Amino acid sequence: MKKVLVLIGVTVFLTSCSGGGGGVSDLKNLPKITSPVITSGAAELKFTPNSVKVSEATTGLNFYGATAISFDHNSSRGMCEMLNLSKEAIDKAAQGDKILCYITNTITAPVNAGALKIGSGDPYDGNYHIVALDFGPTPPNPDMTHPVMKFKVVKDGDKITEFEMFMCNSTAGQSQYLDEKVNSDGTVSIIDIDKNRDQNGGNWKGQVTVSGKINDAGMFTQKTITSVSGDTGAGTDSCSNKQKVTFEQFSDSMRVSSYQVGQCPCSCPTPPCGCGDGTYSNQEFSVYQLIHGDSANLRELAMGDGSIKDHFAWGTSPSESWSGENTHPLSSWTSGDFYAVVNAGDYPTIDPTEEYNAIDFTGATAWDCTTGTSEGTMSVDMAALGAISVCGSLGLRDDTNNSDTWINCWDIIDNAH
Repeated sequence: MKKVLVLIGVTVFLTSCSGGGGGVSDLKNLPKITSPVITSGAAELKFTPNSVKVSEATTGLNFYGATAISFDHNSSRGMCEMLNLSKEAIDKAAQGDKILCYITNTITAPVNAGALKIGSGDPYDGNYHIVALDFGPTPPNPDMTHPVMKFKVVKDGDKITEFEMFMCNSTAGQSQYLDEKVNSDGTVSIIDIDKNRDQNGGNWKGQVTVSGKINDAGMFTQKTITSVSGDTGAGTDSCSNKQKVTFEQFSDSMRVSSYQVGQCPCSCPTPPCGCGDGTYSNQEFSVYQLIHGDSANLRELAMGDGSIKDHFAWGTSPSESWSGENTHPLSSWTSGDFYAVVNAGDYPTIDPTEEYNAIDFTGATAWDCTTGTSEGTMSVDMAALGAISVCGSLGLRDDTNNSDTWINCWDIIDNAH
């Protein structure tokens, strides 16, 4: 069976921060889409450990490194699909975060201190600056062969209140727009729009919005991420996918609501395969335990116990609770810690296609990539930036094996019975 779900990108991890009053004073410490949240979800989601269960998961299944062999025919289909969704979405979001990490560390690097030639030469002066970027022989993605960036940083006193960035490849046009605002009351809003080629030669675009709040130490105390994205494949034997996902993130749990639609050519060794013309739609509402949810290293995140209410176009769609330790469904979904929360909610019913089609660089989010004068070229030290302690932890793909890690849950679980 061909790949059915190509999931979206959402969000950014906060490390440390200087200053108080719900703000940050240094570009490198701006909150990111995938930043951790320090608040437990127990109070907000009103869940308590279920006495029927022996204990919650302690290890769970790491997002980083999870593959098809992480599941078997006795696994929970809901857990498998939710891990697929979360892993791909977080990884896509983290790629935007990684670019932001590259840029903010590059702007503040001593080697680039003389790159800004116009005006004050101060990147924090509230004016737009344009610079070319030299990634050397190993750019972050193949489209970034001649990247140029326009950005501005606005400060109120010693606190950053806005960072805005336009990214272009001189041969392919605009590829990214990012705007982050940090208000004096600690509320944070982020919008990230990306358009690029995927690893298979298709076209991917997505828009992520984040709303949240940080405390005086610069840590998220609440955060909601909404991502709309999709992929149009290259060639006749490729999938097209569109999806909208909302994550409400806590230190110990994640609440996820998603709707995915698409079409994928289907060849079946033994009919009937159940896929008809290859179209599908999946709707999911889930709450699951997030292990190491307070870590700034994405590679430490793991999925523990969880519950899901869903409708899958292919295969069965049972409401399930699962064990994060062995991936298997519990004998009764009502015994899951998150059963009551999930049972009281429902999956979304609005097809995301219209929102996906509207994603574009327009109005204030657009730059023609040529207006304005470049102030010089900034060198991007990819070797140094790739360190885990700098930007290397922003992503869930193995950099030494950048193959697609989507898991065919239907084939492994439903089709195996």
